[in-house]
Amino acid sequence: MEKKQERWENLHHDFNLVNRLPEPLLFFWKRCLEKGIDPETDTFKIYSDEDFKKIKDESIKIYAYSNRFLLQITQYLVSSEIGFALFDSKGCLLKLYGGSHFLDWCSNQKIRVKSSWNEDSIGANAVSIGIETRKAVSVAGSENYCRALCGTAVYFAPFILDDDKTHEAILMGGIALIAPREKSNPDYLMMPVAAANDVALHLYMGNSFYELHYTESKGLISIDIDTLNGKPHILYHNSQIFSVLDTAYSNLYFRDVDTLFDPPPKNKEFWEIIAQNKKISSEASGAGRATTPSQRRHTGRSI
Repeated sequence: MEKKQERWENLHHDFNLVNRLPEPLLFFWKRCLEKGIDPETDTFKIYSDEDFKKIKDESIKIYAYSNRFLLQITQYLVSSEIGFALFDSKGCLLKLYGGSHFLDWCSNQKIRVKSSWNEDSIGANAVSIGIETRKAVSVAGSENYCRALCGTAVYFAPFILDDDKTHEAILMGGIALIAPREKSNPDYLMMPVAAANDVALHLYMGNSFYELHYTESKGLISIDIDTLNGKPHILYHNSQIFSVLDTAYSNLYFRDVDTLFDPPPKNKEFWEIIAQNKKISSEASGAGRATTPSQRRHTGRSI
């Protein structure tokens, strides 16, 4: 650890050593120097509760799809100091995933939800570089520009979604595997890459469904039941569902079902359909499409 700390200090005192850093680290270290970012920074900028709530609301899709993947994986990381972190497209840490050992270690490193990992806040790091380059990247120990992350090894992969209309790549955020520096391993990068690809695929499928059924004359809504907590939430919907229900349009992706439908004991028949996985027809329901509930991978039922 002392040698790694000494290397970090030498990098900040000898520009010739900085020039030996590989790209893209070299580019971002030089930019931090030009910006005058203090390398001794050892704490993260923390978003206010109000700002963080807005960030979470804007990130609800990646939050929901990442939960599916990461809550499954972290069952096997109970006694490990390795875990995952979810970030929005600006580098805000949305959620930490891991066992108690990992969460305790993060606390000791001052790594917490609501912290900003962008370059201006904490210098060049795997998250800030990965977001800007839109590529998977790892940064360990003394390669981090600021002191705050010198004890970490971070492996980051962004969520990149292709827009079928503009053919442009859309950055949605990303996933990082975080470990103590002494446990660094270049092979770890494959795990956030796999997770990011899974999340991006689900994002693409959800967007494709929305585009396909946007002009559908019948109301469509898919309700998922989370197998982890048994709670139903709205997976996706089209705009016509609001006309069918005679209510104002709003974006209800991944919201609780009772955001749109009154909870029990009201709407008894509706909640029975969900609870009992019933098959209904448009004639029986009075509106909407005839549907056959089906088992969904990871999350239970939908109608």
